[in-house]
Amino acid sequence: MNTRRAILLVNLGTPDDPSEESIRSYLKEFLSDPRVVDLPRWLWLPILNLIILRVRPAKLVAKYQLIWGSLDGPIRNVTKALKDRVQELLLDVPVHIAMIYGKPSVSDALNKIGNVEEVTILPLFAQQTGATTGAARDAFNFAAIGQNFKTRFISDYHKDPDYIDALVETIARHKMYKDHSPFV
Repeated sequence: MNTRRAILLVNLGTPDDPSEESIRSYLKEFLSDPRVVDLPRWLWLPILNLIILRVRPAKLVAKYQLIWGSLDGPIRNVTKALKDRVQELLLDVPVHIAMIYGKPSVSDALNKIGNVEEVTILPLFAQQTGATTGAARDAFNFAAIGQNFKTRFISDYHKDPDYIDALVETIARHKMYKDHSPFV
C-alpha cells in the first residue's frame, strides 16, 4: 500500500451509543459549534446547557435505539461501508474515516494515518456550507497543527458531471427496483 498518500472521508458524526449520556455528549459538541448555531455565545450557551442538554437527550433515546444497528449507529455504519468500498477501488491508498463531532475524531484519524506526504480530505457533503464542509475544514485545520503533509480539500463537488451521473444511476436503479417490487 502506498504510504505517501492517504484519503480521509469526513462525516458529521453520531453519538457513541443510543444512551442518554452519549447523546448528551454528542449534542453538546455538535450544538456548541458556532458554525452550527449562529447565535451570540452569551445567549446560546445558557439555552444549550440549561435547557436543551437537560431535556432533549432523554427524549431522543428511544428514537436512536430504533435506528441503531447491532454494532453501531447508521451514520458510522454507512461511513465505514463507504470507506471499505473506496478502499477496494483504491488499493494502494489507505482510506480512513473521521467524524466532525464524535468518534473517530479528525485528530484520532490523523494519528492513525501516520506519516504521509499528502492527505486528501473528502467531507461527505456535496456542497460547501459553513455548518458541514466548513466545520470539517475547521476540525481538520485544528487537528493538523504541526503536521508535515500537503492537503487536498475537496469541498464542492455537487456540479461535477461524474457525481451527477452517479446520482442519476442510483436513482434509476431505485426506480427500476421500485417498479418491479411487490413491496412498494
